[in-house]
Amino acid sequence: MSSKYQSDALVIPEGFPALLKGFAREVLRAQPSDVYEFGARYFADLAAARDGGRGGGGGRGGGADAEKCAASAADKQQAA
Repeated sequence: MSSKYQSDALVIPEGFPALLKGFAREVLRAQPSDVYEFGARYFADLAAARDGGRGGGGGRGGGADAEKCAASAADKQQAA
């Protein structure tokens, strides 16, 4: 008998929890009126900083670089 609550183990990519934690922190800090727009800009700025800083990315997300990029993205968002 098949259950709709099967225990299909999901693999969480390395750096994903840190990425989400950083995003949640910046949303709580900035209190944006449009979380979707804030998120779009946040992740676009984060990706641009990652790609520009390392020349192509290929990174795993998370870590000190992601924290620096996240802080920069949030500061840009607040200035806008």
